[in-house]
Amino acid sequence: MKAKLVANLSMSRSWLAAFRKARMNAGMSLKDAGDDVSLSGSALCRIETGERSCKVWILERLCSHYGVLPWEVLRGLVREGEFAIPGTPPCERLREARKRTGYTLAKAAELLGVSQPSLSLIENGHRRLTTSLLKRALDTLNRSYEEYFTGADGKILFERNVTGAAAAGRSQEAVYWGEFPGLATAIGPRGAARDLIVLEIEGVSMEPYLLEGDMVFCDPETEASVGDLVVAQFEDGSMVCKRYEGAVDGKLHLHSVNVASDDLYVRMESLAGLWPVMGSYRREH
Repeated sequence: MKAKLVANLSMSRSWLAAFRKARMNAGMSLKDAGDDVSLSGSALCRIETGERSCKVWILERLCSHYGVLPWEVLRGLVREGEFAIPGTPPCERLREARKRTGYTLAKAAELLGVSQPSLSLIENGHRRLTTSLLKRALDTLNRSYEEYFTGADGKILFERNVTGAAAAGRSQEAVYWGEFPGLATAIGPRGAARDLIVLEIEGVSMEPYLLEGDMVFCDPETEASVGDLVVAQFEDGSMVCKRYEGAVDGKLHLHSVNVASDDLYVRMESLAGLWPVMGSYRREH
């Protein structure tokens, strides 16, 4: 029990140290940062030292001002990036995360070591959600920190180098531009840690999921799984964006979402790559 307590304190100090460092990197004093969340400088100081609990809304508000990603701060890291506060309150997002696991309120409360009435009050916004309970809940329920803070279809803004881009769809032509800094520094998909490939959608085979002109982000170093939205590159350099449905009679089944478009069945040896789509970006059409 003592060892577990020490470990929990260590984890708490790790994220609090990152939280404090993010403020200092942003050049904000305790008073300036505290004013933004209606706290005195001394009250924020107590949060940073672990003497006072930190509400999730405070973490999100300050991270947005510090220019850091809150899910990285909770991991004890200071990762710069533009964070937009979700429109849904923290408590409602916790309820949705719990429901996606299939756990009842009673089961989740039991796993988290809190009473069912207390958890109900939190999920319904009658009691503020703290970062300590959020961390414990996401870890216990095995839910993604990134998804909680951005939503299942959320976009994360951060600076990332992109290796190239290609048009795909009816043109079947791959066109590489090399560095693509304008888009790379504006938007990227959740969880990207490496350089990515950007694909511009051309054609209607993935409507309404993807529209012509949308950008999708692919990680060429991650293996695609059945059910993933993928980009398939052929030996001649052409690319298509489809949904990977597995193998049928020795051929890979690449599904078109639009019922008016045909599916593709291709042999694995005819492909130069099959990359999962990690995120997408829709420009104004």
